[in-house]
Amino acid sequence: MRKINQNEMGIILKNHKDWLEGTSGQRCVLLQVDLRNLDLRDADLRYSDLRGSDLRHVNFCNSNLRHADLRHVNFCNSDLRHTDLRHTDLRHTKLRNADLRHVDLRHADSRYGELEHADLRHSDLSNSNLRHAKLGHVNFCNSNLRHAELGHSNLRHADLRHTDLRHVKLEHADLRDSNLDFSQLNLSCGGLNFKICDKLKKQLMYHNINLCGTKLFTNKQIKFANLSHVVTTHDLPKFSLHIKKS
Repeated sequence: MRKINQNEMGIILKNHKDWLEGTSGQRCVLLQVDLRNLDLRDADLRYSDLRGSDLRHVNFCNSNLRHADLRHVNFCNSDLRHTDLRHTDLRHTKLRNADLRHVDLRHADSRYGELEHADLRHSDLSNSNLRHAKLGHVNFCNSNLRHAELGHSNLRHADLRHTDLRHVKLEHADLRDSNLDFSQLNLSCGGLNFKICDKLKKQLMYHNINLCGTKLFTNKQIKFANLSHVVTTHDLPKFSLHIKKS
């Protein structure tokens, strides 16, 4: 894998800028090259092709990668804060432990991506495709996931607090041990058939009983709901059990 240094990358970025502006230049096409540890802050890499390259520990803050082909790229431990990744092809891309706060990922294709332990707080992932993605331990707090495709994804231990999950497709997604407190969970047909743990089952049962009343539920179900963390952590009241008639 060929190593590209900071000076060489500066020339490539200048040529790519000229190509974008239509004043000759050359499109940035870097296939399976080593770009580790480069400083690419504020870089304009729209429509570039970086397939299969090693971009670990790169600083991409405030960069523009719109419409770039990033398939099979390794972004692990990179800083991508405030980066524009709209309409990018991120299939099979590695983003483990990457800093993706305030990133724009609208309409991005991240199928089969590996994002474990990534930080995606305050990011926009609306209309993105994350089917079959590995999203364990990802921090999605305060992010927008409206209309995203999350079918068959692994969201175990993900932090989804205050997340907008309206119209998200969750078929066969694994949400066990994730935190959904204060999120807007999808109740459409696309929000069926996903896996949850006992903690979420108790939480959802508590909300069901709260909305429908205790008359529709058995004492066993009420006791189960009363064990929810919304009672122990958020100080919500326990439901009264049915009194058996003698």
